[in-house]
Amino acid sequence: MIKKYPLDELSTALGRIMGLLLTEEKVDHAVQHLSRAVRDSIPGTLGAGVSILDPHARPVSSGSTDSIVERADALSMNWSRGPA
Repeated sequence: MIKKYPLDELSTALGRIMGLLLTEEKVDHAVQHLSRAVRDSIPGTLGAGVSILDPHARPVSSGSTDSIVERADALSMNWSRGPA
């Protein structure tokens, strides 16, 4: 049996995301999937979030694994400091 490492799972998730024709709905789903994959791929991680750039190149929180990550991300953006 081949042992699967956490980064193998992240690579698989990224490959699936890259293969999608991304509509807004699919982007939201892909970003949620990516945040969970990142959290699950890094030992000891309690949560993860993903930000994307809006049309004006400003970061926008787009996916997180829980409300604590959402709050930390919002605070870091409000204070122009980050990532949280």
